[in-house]
Amino acid sequence: MRFAIKWTWPADADAAYCKAHQEVLVGYIKNGCPSDKSDGFEVLERIHFPLKGGIQFVEAINAAKVYKYLDPWFRKWAVNVEVLTALSDEELVSYEESISP
Repeated sequence: MRFAIKWTWPADADAAYCKAHQEVLVGYIKNGCPSDKSDGFEVLERIHFPLKGGIQFVEAINAAKVYKYLDPWFRKWAVNVEVLTALSDEELVSYEESISP
């Protein structure tokens, strides 16, 4: 299954929070994104909106894998997260064909 993950910093985040979070995120990326791939989970793409948040597209066997990956970010940093089930073009066409009379 594919998921789109939209994340934003808390509305009350101050400059110190934003700087600290950004440093942790940059460090994570420089360290090779160690949690981006595990059994049944993989980040496909990450897009950043500096000082706002970002979007990640992931493939996972279930939503539990997604939330396990996200846990450190929203537990430690109180990042706002919205997880959406997503379909590729091919999956959308297949789905529509399967329900069409």
